Amino acid sequence: MLQCSTFETATDFFHEVIQCCSRRAQRAHGAPVLDPRYRPPELSFRTVRGREYRVAHWRANADTGAPPLLFFTGIGASIELLTPFLEMVGGRDIVTFDVPGIGMSPPAKWPYRPRKIAKTADAILRQLGFTGPVDVMGVSWGGMMAQQYAKTFRRKTRSLILAATTAGFFMVPPRWSALKHMSEPRRHVDPAYIRQHMEELYGGRTEELPDFFAGAMPPTRKGYFHQLLAIWGWTSLWFLPFLKVRTLILTGEDDRLVPLPNGYILRALIPGAKLEILPGEGHLFLLTERERMVGRVEEFLDAPG
Repeated sequence: MLQCSTFETATDFFHEVIQCCSRRAQRAHGAPVLDPRYRPPELSFRTVRGREYRVAHWRANADTGAPPLLFFTGIGASIELLTPFLEMVGGRDIVTFDVPGIGMSPPAKWPYRPRKIAKTADAILRQLGFTGPVDVMGVSWGGMMAQQYAKTFRRKTRSLILAATTAGFFMVPPRWSALKHMSEPRRHVDPAYIRQHMEELYGGRTEELPDFFAGAMPPTRKGYFHQLLAIWGWTSLWFLPFLKVRTLILTGEDDRLVPLPNGYILRALIPGAKLEILPGEGHLFLLTERERMVGRVEEFLDAPG
């Protein structure tokens, strides 16, 4: 067991927590432990408007000139849950962070809206020295934050990748069996609960998922509730037709939380957007098909135009 006292700083301890969680999940499924192009993420706490956020920054070992990738995670998901995917994406710096009440970011006193998360993300990027163009990616709840960022900072957003997400409040709803479990933060805490309900909740191939959740930090109930409130009534339907950004939409054919028609809606609204449907995959295909998804994300981001 890791002992915080054996590390010189709390940041060193957080580094080791992420790496241990990542190695545990990846060894179980034969994936590379670390992409050789990357060092471990640099973890820090950044203060934005008086509030602390835990930030992960993967630095590219080679200077390719590619813009950084700003990544927004899903509801209740700490940095650790998507680390097995993010650490394999090469050729660029990657920045993500825990929103209030998730992972190690302290909960907010009051609810917030997606616009605040977008502004917080931009402030974090600027603190890290990124003031130019940025590629933006989000999964599920984070996909809505990514859309908001692209709208708020449209001149800075070079490319947009939306994975397993919707246009917000007005969407083709999840199956009832998935919806009733989604509102329960216990799915991030109780391994037995995850194993029992993961198929009806996420769809697709789910046998690997408990290992990934075991490596993540559970959300606070307040943080989880604030994430739900953030998207209550929020929709991107009105501004998506005006987005002039190269966009890739990824959706699972068997996604129980974000049914396939939502992907078609996004494609119809965003000018020139590409939609790719993943046969047989569920909501968390970035984990269950991470090597394939890493290749597709890199291909899209590296393409000219």
